[in-house]
Amino acid sequence: MKPSEPEEPDGAKSSPVSVELHSAQYVSVPLHDLESLAEQVLSAENCSDRSISVLIEGDETVQELNRRYRGIDAPTDVLTFVSAEAAEHPVTFNADFGERAHAGDIIISLPAVRRNADTFNIGEEEELCRVLIHGVLHVCGWQHKSNDDDEPMLQRQEELLRSLVAGTAS
Repeated sequence: MKPSEPEEPDGAKSSPVSVELHSAQYVSVPLHDLESLAEQVLSAENCSDRSISVLIEGDETVQELNRRYRGIDAPTDVLTFVSAEAAEHPVTFNADFGERAHAGDIIISLPAVRRNADTFNIGEEEELCRVLIHGVLHVCGWQHKSNDDDEPMLQRQEELLRSLVAGTAS
């Protein structure tokens, strides 16, 4: 076993992704499926040496974080907070030590995901996967200036969604 793959007492590898539900609402995608998807995106982006946490929250919490850290007093679907050390060294971040270093936190508003799904006439599961992929791409160093379809990050997001999530439109 590699040092970057610590074992749990039962012999299973620990996950580099932690997904927690802090909203009292029901999530239609099992949390372990979301963890697996985030791990696959980390791998596809050559960021497997990093760990992330994902929190699924309500609008109020996301709005407060958005106001505090971005100066926007409104809820949004996903916020990503990249750790300072990961931002300074996005490619070589702790790779020399063979350890997973915490690269960032992703906070998703479940009500915003549901509104997006209604607006775009798609399933909640697809939109939840989309915003998760979006957040992981930010942790891996991707950026975008707009939400236009021709943004390279958003094109990569949709490519990963189609290739990793069954039942999404091609």
